Amino acid sequence: MIGTRRIMDKGRPVVTRPRAEFRALDAPLSSTVRASERAGVRACESPRTRHAPLPQIAAPSAAFPRPMHRRPFLHAALGAAASALAPALPAAAASPRPARDRRTYAEIRPMNDALFADLFAAAEAPRRRWQGIVVHHSAAEYATLEGIDRYHRNHFGDPLGAEYHFVVNNGKKRPPGLVEPARWRYQELAAHLFHPERAPESLAVCLIGNFEERHVPSDMMDGLASLCRALMAELSIPLDRVTTHRAVDGRLTQCPGKHFDLADLHHRIQAT
Repeated sequence: MIGTRRIMDKGRPVVTRPRAEFRALDAPLSSTVRASERAGVRACESPRTRHAPLPQIAAPSAAFPRPMHRRPFLHAALGAAASALAPALPAAAASPRPARDRRTYAEIRPMNDALFADLFAAAEAPRRRWQGIVVHHSAAEYATLEGIDRYHRNHFGDPLGAEYHFVVNNGKKRPPGLVEPARWRYQELAAHLFHPERAPESLAVCLIGNFEERHVPSDMMDGLASLCRALMAELSIPLDRVTTHRAVDGRLTQCPGKHFDLADLHHRIQAT
């Protein structure tokens, strides 16, 4: 119906009144709301239902501090713990990793020469008829002969320990190029190949370091070449029997790493 407003109750018309009558009823309320908004009263309140103003809350004091929420509390607790630990931090930082041994191969060469002069003096068993030399790497930069020996005893159950006859150090914990005898003293075979039948009666020499990731330092190559030269002379091993783990076992391993150059080793052996 034109000019009327229909009041609905659950979808059904209940009463119909002229629009002018509704405008007359709404006018006092609208003016009251606008006046209340101007006075700072919320629009949802009318002057009749407005409550008395709430009392002002006093500012926090030392006696009654503001309640602390969870996150600030955790931050404060962590800050207190860090402050308590701060005096201990300099002491922990005062023990850095041991300094590298900066001696060159020329400086430690007399130590190797003393070993090579009488290889079998370091052996505690009768001489074995060795036929070849196989080069490996430890794949760990800070390995030592003692650590390798302990690991092989515990994990492989070998009472003789390290499955290498010699190790060549890289300068991280021992001088670079320094040769140390390991299983050599027992004159026993090492479990260092997947296919030992491809290199029977072979000596295992381990370079300390990971040469899948970096090149072999020149001092290490010099020490290795000196060791191979001494073993070849003492045991009548031909140059073509000086090889690598990868050359023997093929795709089963990357040892002694992609950066190890067998041709360079052969060249150094023949150079002196």
